[in-house]
Amino acid sequence: MKPILIVKNLTKKFKEQDVLNNLSFEVIEGEFFSLLGPSGVGKTTLLRIIAGLDRPNSGEIFIDGKLVCGANTFTGPEQRKIGLVFQEPSLFPHLTVFENVAFGLKGLKEQDKRKRVYELLSLVGLENKAKRFPSELSGGEYQRVSLARALAPYPKLLLLDEPFANLDKSLREELREEVKRIAKIKGMTTILVTHDQEEAFTLSDRIGILGPEGKLEQIGSPQEIYLKPQTLFVARFVGKANFLEGSVLGGKFYSALGVLNSVDLSTLEGQKVIMIIRPEDLIFCHDEKGEGVIREIRFQGSDVLVTIETNGGLRFIAHSRIRDFPYRVGDRVKLLLDRSYGTFLPVNE
Repeated sequence: MKPILIVKNLTKKFKEQDVLNNLSFEVIEGEFFSLLGPSGVGKTTLLRIIAGLDRPNSGEIFIDGKLVCGANTFTGPEQRKIGLVFQEPSLFPHLTVFENVAFGLKGLKEQDKRKRVYELLSLVGLENKAKRFPSELSGGEYQRVSLARALAPYPKLLLLDEPFANLDKSLREELREEVKRIAKIKGMTTILVTHDQEEAFTLSDRIGILGPEGKLEQIGSPQEIYLKPQTLFVARFVGKANFLEGSVLGGKFYSALGVLNSVDLSTLEGQKVIMIIRPEDLIFCHDEKGEGVIREIRFQGSDVLVTIETNGGLRFIAHSRIRDFPYRVGDRVKLLLDRSYGTFLPVNE
């Protein structure tokens, strides 16, 4: 599959401070790609630059093989063949739903325009609301119309800037599944900007993690991002994790929990490292002589989150199934590290 979007060495500064720092990545045709990161790391700025609403200080952008932004090139947003849906949708209040969706359809015969609008309204489940005005719509309907309007001119790229953020939880979940369905039906290449991890992991084929100072920390599938974080920032930002410091000597990992023979630590030989362990990979069991004590138990529906403190004062979190849960606060347990799990990173990462 060919890349629809190519970003090369993109940098954006505000008052000499890096907002985006030498970013390079590609988005493949038909892919649902999310830019995930905390607030203030430049996600929306990057989306606006891709859309042509802002200019970078340096770098290049190609859309469908065409250079749209470079040292001596700048193509305006109306010529980039993109669709945009923002967190705060801005439908024209004096136009009907039909007229809002039809607004970007220039040069079509009236019959073809009508056909296209009703095709899209049917796709978003609003064909019976064509004559309504924006003030007569619910929040979810409003965003559906915004999506239909963005799709109307057959864009090569759909850009979504946290479009579900202002909706309540149930409606947010419903609408994002609807967007994913529509994107797949239409084979639409989609880029979503969000700080919501669940949203990114639910919708995306791949995720790009933006970190401090506008650096692209990692790109990968949701599984790769969660199970094999490449930096400590990604490990701390995505989901919950335990961090166990130690050293690698003779291919073995030495820590406060003992010695672990790992799969292959040859590249980290002689270094101080951190082992990243997801809560579901930390195994524990009753043991009166164990090194850990259960300090907190939090029931979370189908599973339990357990906080365990070791004799040395270290704290770990572990998941357990709620059925037949035999533990109580104060129970002493033994911690077991499975060598098949865990990611090892140098302390200076």
